[in-house]
Amino acid sequence: MAGSTTAATEEDLFAALDALSGRYGSSGGRPADDSLDQALDDVAATFTSLLEQLGSLPDMLQLPRLTDFEQRIAAQRLTVAARVAGSSGDSRTDRRRARDALAGGKGSSRSVARDAKRAAAMAANPGLSDAVANGSISPDALDGLAKAADSTNGTIPTELVAASHGMTADQTAD
Repeated sequence: MAGSTTAATEEDLFAALDALSGRYGSSGGRPADDSLDQALDDVAATFTSLLEQLGSLPDMLQLPRLTDFEQRIAAQRLTVAARVAGSSGDSRTDRRRARDALAGGKGSSRSVARDAKRAAAMAANPGLSDAVANGSISPDALDGLAKAADSTNGTIPTELVAASHGMTADQTAD
């Protein structure tokens, strides 16, 4: 029973995030009223509820779900940073834009730089963005592809992106 409740709450959380994205887009524009603040409060409350429900489960059942959530949140963070960075055709410019957007969050300068590099690669390669968003390429596996993007004008051959689906970070680096 707790599993179905957790799944329903998880669906509510991601539905709320999708609704925010669809309603307010990625432009960062703010409506004149307080509806955005209320929507963000609703998402935070749903997230808190999800974590409380998850916390009521045995530890060994929580860990795989928490790992999945971490990966999904990291992928969403990179997707948003890639949209903010845009694709200017210059990977340095895209990386700087992503780094500026990511710098406001918590994290070391090294992790911000790593994520900015990842986001710039995603911005220049829409197929890569889709693969990270749907989980077929993990954010950690993205590092090898981002390195490949650095050695070119930012674009990665679609065949290389396709071949990377489902690979671990070590496999992608090789």
